[in-house]
Amino acid sequence: MGTNGIVIASASDSATTSRLISLLSAELKTESFDADGKFVIRWGSTYRIKNAKSCLNTAVAVRRTKHKLDMLDMLREAGVIVPSVIDKPPCVARWNGGSRGEGIRFCKKKKDMEQAEEDGAGSFLEWIDVKREFRVHIFKGLLISLCEKKKKFGGNKLIRNVSHGWEFCNDAKLNAVDAVDLLSSSLSAVMALKLDFGAVDIAMSKQNIPVVFEVNTAPGLNDRRANLYALSIKKWINSFA
Repeated sequence: MGTNGIVIASASDSATTSRLISLLSAELKTESFDADGKFVIRWGSTYRIKNAKSCLNTAVAVRRTKHKLDMLDMLREAGVIVPSVIDKPPCVARWNGGSRGEGIRFCKKKKDMEQAEEDGAGSFLEWIDVKREFRVHIFKGLLISLCEKKKKFGGNKLIRNVSHGWEFCNDAKLNAVDAVDLLSSSLSAVMALKLDFGAVDIAMSKQNIPVVFEVNTAPGLNDRRANLYALSIKKWINSFA
């Protein structure tokens, strides 16, 4: 399928969207548009799109992931295990927006919580004692990639994301019980938000409890994972033939 068939709707032309455009022979749209009968993949965008043949991730579903605290409330109501709201340290101050570690602050003492509240924090969540942390990529109810988050030399011990010195490694090794627990929780999170695909940030606590932190609708992808997404998208498109 060529450039007349697939459109990626994204807020920007990132390295990830460039990879997908190359693999799918797709075109990029960074604002509201008329799809003119094409297949549309929303990569984190909530733009208005008219006349799409079919669309992966609706604007409403993507919007559910933009407000982090609201998203956690929705997941909690659906029975997905997420960090609990608490009122004492140690805890994590969380704002409703933010990405790549923005909108998150570790509070060791009560005065840290007071400062975070002055700075507009929307909620305080329990600090999870993490054994291992993962990103689980779900597409149309299927697992397409499970990668473990590893700290690079000098990485931040408290805020575990790429911009603070962490990286996602390929092919995480898990025992059968942990694998089932992580996959089940990740699937439940994506389904609760009514997404067609999503990358679930999830940890296995030291008490062996899977805890979901958030679901991403525009995850960063290296070449290997971009290829996995492209293959899944092509299979989805072929199902319309």
